[in-house]
Amino acid sequence: MWTKQEIFEMAREGVIRVTFTKSDGTERIMVCSLLDQYLPPIMEDAEVTTKDNPNVLAVMDLQARSWRSFRINSVIKVETME
Repeated sequence: MWTKQEIFEMAREGVIRVTFTKSDGTERIMVCSLLDQYLPPIMEDAEVTTKDNPNVLAVMDLQARSWRSFRINSVIKVETME
C-alpha cells in the first residue's frame, strides 16, 4: 500500500506507471509524471478552483497528454520507468 505522498514524490522525480482499479471496476495502467517538463505552463492569474482531496492524486497522463486522477486506495502497483 502506498501513501499519496509516496506516489506524489515518485511522480515529481520521474515517470511512473500506476496500475489501479477504476470506479467501474476495470483495471487501468497509466504512465504519468509531475515533472515540470511534462506540465503545462502556469498561468499567472489562474485561480485554483479545486480542493485538495487526501484520497485522490492528480497527475499528467503522458499518453493522453492531459490531467488525470486516481484514488490512492485503488492503486495496485506503482513502478518507476527509465
